[in-house]
Amino acid sequence: MLKFNYYLERVIQMAIEILMEHLMNNKIKCNINVGPTLLNKVQVSFYDLSSMTLDFTTKCGHRVTLNIPNFKDIKFDAINSTANTADEMLSCISKLQDSGKYSAHLRSTDNNILISFIEIPA
Repeated sequence: MLKFNYYLERVIQMAIEILMEHLMNNKIKCNINVGPTLLNKVQVSFYDLSSMTLDFTTKCGHRVTLNIPNFKDIKFDAINSTANTADEMLSCISKLQDSGKYSAHLRSTDNNILISFIEIPA
């Protein structure tokens, strides 16, 4: 059972990892909303993902640490789709190529938004 839980956790984390890699490798600037804080036009420079936290820094020197043990999925506004696996995430990114700007909202199991990446250019 422990092996299955680890596998399930890892599959779900892959959606976050693909999003972060996409933002970082493509040097994308976007707005990031976490709790009451809004970071304007920032670029992710580094991230670390574990089963409990997403930790990242921006080129401007901001550091964000987010608890994610109850992460459920990533909701995209421009295509009205969600992703919680690597395959779903890759499919969403592909669909978003012609959408202009879009937002990605990481949601918890109770549908609360944990963090939003806003106005991501396609």
